[in-house]
Amino acid sequence: MLRYTMNRIIRILFFFLTLSLVNVSFAQQETSTPYQRGQALYNAENYEAAASVFRDLLRDDPSASDARYWLGMSYYHQNKIGDAKQCFRYLTGPGSKEARSFKALGMVFLKESYRAFEALEAFRKAVKLAPGDADGSYWLGMAYLTMMGRGPIGEHPSIGKAKAAFEKALALDRDHPDAGHQLGRVYEGAAGDLYNPNLTDSFYEMGVPYGGDSVDLMSAIAAYKGQIKHTPDHTAARRALATVHSRLGSHTAAIPAFRLLTKEAPE
Repeated sequence: MLRYTMNRIIRILFFFLTLSLVNVSFAQQETSTPYQRGQALYNAENYEAAASVFRDLLRDDPSASDARYWLGMSYYHQNKIGDAKQCFRYLTGPGSKEARSFKALGMVFLKESYRAFEALEAFRKAVKLAPGDADGSYWLGMAYLTMMGRGPIGEHPSIGKAKAAFEKALALDRDHPDAGHQLGRVYEGAAGDLYNPNLTDSFYEMGVPYGGDSVDLMSAIAAYKGQIKHTPDHTAARRALATVHSRLGSHTAAIPAFRLLTKEAPE
């Protein structure tokens, strides 16, 4: 009899506890604002649903700049370039000090063909307005790197500016998710088509490889290693590191790196 009574009490307590948790959940949903719901959808990468929420907010209040910014970013991630550009052009009108919107406008330009110079101008404004934003410097470097893609990087007049931009991004944020990788690409490009098949591992380990341009490849290795240290799952940086090891003739370092990539991404 006592056991029956205790079991019944436990079941009743469990029922009321469940009911109270449900009420809390409903209360939280009711108190969250439409803007917070849009942010939650955006953070969950449900960009189409997020855009719908932010559009509704702008219909109610066309002056809601935060809603317009996140609507533009939702469009950007859906590759709706025209709609995204319209949002960011509105936010970067005369007298605007919206650093994030200038940066976003530049990101949109980079998705278009032959708009790298316009992207560069937008990123310059973003960096001027927010010099402490590592991501602004990163995207400035990406604009320079995009322009270099039309010819040999090592011969491009802006190679120094690209290096400086990525280095500044890393100085501001050592944990940046991609700046180290891109800095390595610039250094690797500066080395041109250098390849030392006769380079011995002993010289490689000493850090004094043959050929002056090899110094750029050593700098690329340092940049790729830094990226991997902070972002271990950065596959592109791991692949680039393995390739540079091979170019420098350090096959004892290149082979394990390539094997690791094959293991992580089997055919």
